[in-house]
Amino acid sequence: MKTHLKAFAVHLGGRLVKSASRNRALSKHFAGLAKVAEADGESGEGTPAHIFSQLADAHNEAAADDTELATHCAEFVKILDSTRKAMGGSDDLMPTEVSAVVPSNLRPVFRSGQREFSLLDKNDKANETIAKITSLE
Repeated sequence: MKTHLKAFAVHLGGRLVKSASRNRALSKHFAGLAKVAEADGESGEGTPAHIFSQLADAHNEAAADDTELATHCAEFVKILDSTRKAMGGSDDLMPTEVSAVVPSNLRPVFRSGQREFSLLDKNDKANETIAKITSLE
């Protein structure tokens, strides 16, 4: 499973880097179109210069977001590698007979009015019943 997660994170990070470079290129092209439109003498909101400028800013922000996500993907790959080393160098999670891992300080939470129970409860005859059922006599 870790192998698949690592491959996915590497693939996603690579795609995000490519997307960021495309968005940067588009941002430069729209910024150039905005300068050309401004040189034609039109300015103000709703003009081509303003629209091209907004598109350039939007692509610049998208490139920054893609770069940030690619950085997080790289960090995730490093975390996967460090956990692999900490777990004994195994690349994948191996199935075991363990069905659950619970903390040792686990205790029951009783409903109101329910009596507490204990393994050492003297009034409970469950141990005696189990001993009678399982005895060979």
